[in-house]
Amino acid sequence: MANFSKKFQGDVFGRMWPAARAYRPQVFNYHMNKILAEAPDVHEYLSRYHNLKWMRCMFDTSIKCDYIKNNLAESFNGWIKDYKDLPPDELADTLRELVMKLHEKRRKIGMKLKGKIIPAIIQQIHNRTRGLKHLKVGKSGVASCEVRDTSKYNLRHVVKIDQSECTCLEWQHTGKPCEHALAFLLDRRNPRWEDYVHDYFSLEKFRATYAGEIEPLTDRSQWPHVQFPFDMEAPLDKKRGVGRPRKNRYKSFLKGGDGGPKKKKEPKQLGSKNRCKRCHILGHRQSTCPLNGPKPRYM
Repeated sequence: MANFSKKFQGDVFGRMWPAARAYRPQVFNYHMNKILAEAPDVHEYLSRYHNLKWMRCMFDTSIKCDYIKNNLAESFNGWIKDYKDLPPDELADTLRELVMKLHEKRRKIGMKLKGKIIPAIIQQIHNRTRGLKHLKVGKSGVASCEVRDTSKYNLRHVVKIDQSECTCLEWQHTGKPCEHALAFLLDRRNPRWEDYVHDYFSLEKFRATYAGEIEPLTDRSQWPHVQFPFDMEAPLDKKRGVGRPRKNRYKSFLKGGDGGPKKKKEPKQLGSKNRCKRCHILGHRQSTCPLNGPKPRYM
């Protein structure tokens, strides 16, 4: 979106996010048709520079992942920000050590957790069960129903609990019950949410992810010495810039970076915000109020 907003600007291009987040192809096509009607060049631009699958509706439902942002890359860059200026060999060894410690920490967490599904996922489901009064459930059987959304033009979806499916396709993509399925399951007494979450979020899978150990290494002085047939020298044609090397990444276009919208500075407020409790005038406190008079002098 940062590169897209540099070339295409306007209110209609705000539909790119709803199009990318849509689970159903019909919703994606609805928003994209609005965008293409405004600017036909968008199709050529996306086909040339973004020909990969960036919309949820095209994801494979077997991967149980619907991330469409690069938060993982940004988190990793922030994690290694203080080590980017190290030499390549020290950088690789430092990253190996960080990952080794992280795996051990996650391995200990996995051994302490109890239950079938990761507790954080169960907490997410509990949070989503609130505020579902706008969904009206019409049961057709023990494990199937139709759910009408009164807040979105009475849209209706079909839920099949025994197949872990909903026509909104969110359940199939994420592996976690959507709000339509939760509205149906809330009618049951003490539903076991673990039975309706995919094994992708199970403790067994979590522990298996961090079961392998990363081999520890000795310090650099004990590494084997290798004789290279040539000497690697620093490039001479590239001059180092003046000042301290930059560690923080450049801001994107949408966050006020190069050519992006600048954040307006709020005008500075003159004077104090304190209000006197005696005269109720801004600018001073009760202890310094002029109505107090001269302070008594103690001998």
